[in-house]
Amino acid sequence: MVEVAWQANNMDALQQKHECCGKSSAQDYVHLSQLIPPSCYADLQQAPDHLYLIGVTLIALSVFELNSSTPGTFEHIAIVVQIFVGTFVVLTSFLGCFASARISLGLVWSYVICLLILLCLQIYIIAAAHSTDYVERSKRDFLAIWSDPRANVERISFIQQKYSCCGELGSHDYILMGRGIPSTCYKAFLRHGDFLFTEGCLRAVQAHATDNVVIGLIIKWLLLLVETAGILAALAGVYELDKFNEGSAEHLEKFVQLGMAGALIFAGLVGCLGAILGSIKVMVVNLIVLLILIAAHIWKVSHYNETKQLDATEVYVMDLWMKELVHHGAMHHLQQEYECCGDKGYSDYTSLNMKVPRSCFHTKDGIHALYPYAEGCMAAVQRSYLQIYRFEKWIHCGLIGYEVVGIILGITLCCQLTNKTRRYTY
Repeated sequence: MVEVAWQANNMDALQQKHECCGKSSAQDYVHLSQLIPPSCYADLQQAPDHLYLIGVTLIALSVFELNSSTPGTFEHIAIVVQIFVGTFVVLTSFLGCFASARISLGLVWSYVICLLILLCLQIYIIAAAHSTDYVERSKRDFLAIWSDPRANVERISFIQQKYSCCGELGSHDYILMGRGIPSTCYKAFLRHGDFLFTEGCLRAVQAHATDNVVIGLIIKWLLLLVETAGILAALAGVYELDKFNEGSAEHLEKFVQLGMAGALIFAGLVGCLGAILGSIKVMVVNLIVLLILIAAHIWKVSHYNETKQLDATEVYVMDLWMKELVHHGAMHHLQQEYECCGDKGYSDYTSLNMKVPRSCFHTKDGIHALYPYAEGCMAAVQRSYLQIYRFEKWIHCGLIGYEVVGIILGITLCCQLTNKTRRYTY
């Protein structure tokens, strides 16, 4: 059937249906000096858009955490912001689905714009954090609670156990009020003088707020850097995807790379939220995402194939050269960027009685060199792409190590949170 379709020059339907090209490869068209037909190109709109799942997961997790938070607290506000971010991601996904039911470069650009908006939001949060006196606010909040100790007995008890403190200025506050010192003023609820907390809660809360300001700013700046890195990674993925979209079988790997960049940002956000909120459930989600990322990195490294990369690059350059023979100018950008000329060299033009284009000459201050570039674009582009491909491999190996460290830290934090929960339950 393939031979009959090839002889009849009717391969389009077969190539689209089975995602193949030529009898053996795209080189069959190149050897016949024919342009590679559009049916050989990967359709960028084949993978379904599952971006909305991230937003739905984020919203569901936030709603679950919202039930255990106190309205008006920083934790409550943070969860509300998290719901907003999840909703924003879902709406962005629906926008991508409305434009196209399948993945496209336009959807990737929507993802980049989404990250830019999150980046602007992060900058606003950092500016607000620098202009807000959290220590003074924590003082006001505690004094408001302490003004009516009977109505706020549960919150005061929680603060005393959490910060290892007693009363406003010390345990004598209860004595002055004519009340006994509660068990929450003792370590592990053991009513013994050696276990009594001596520090007042007002001072403890302010000290904790001071520490949180420093830690919070560090986390906010790290998130800003992660989001910036995510934008750069997404743009790099778009650039590579655009480079390899003709005569290349690299689409799946490039989409996996884009997905990994997004998942890495998502894992960073979830991990920071889990650490800030002290939630084991959020940390478990972070650990699952990190494990998925490690599996994706291993898949990427296991599919490392330099020969396949060189073949894909050869098809890409050859296709541009065939277009250059039909429409002059198709090779200009490639020749300027990689300082090369023709397919094998500038003799490719002269042997066909074609004028060597200006893009084959080194140009400086409007004056171009006397002789064209000696190296052909096939060798120059293959060498450049191979360097990028090898660099990507080491990046993936380094990220595996980074994510393993993240998993170890996450498990350690989960163990500490579990022990703390058991103590409070007791």
